[in-house]
Amino acid sequence: MLWMEPVYMMAKSRAEIMQDFRKRMKEDPERYREYLSQPRNRKSKNYVAAEKLTKKEKEKRSENKMCL
Repeated sequence: MLWMEPVYMMAKSRAEIMQDFRKRMKEDPERYREYLSQPRNRKSKNYVAAEKLTKKEKEKRSENKMCL
């Protein structure tokens, strides 16, 4: 009987894991739409209109935008 060496598989990198995840998401259209809408929903949920801010808050917000 032939003796075979064990086959070792390398662990996946984070990039490979995410690539596989995105591929699985694209296979299911309903889950993919939900996946794409998450950042959009998060942004709209946390948005505060400028009219609702005080003068100091508006100044602070505009300073933060200039730093980007």
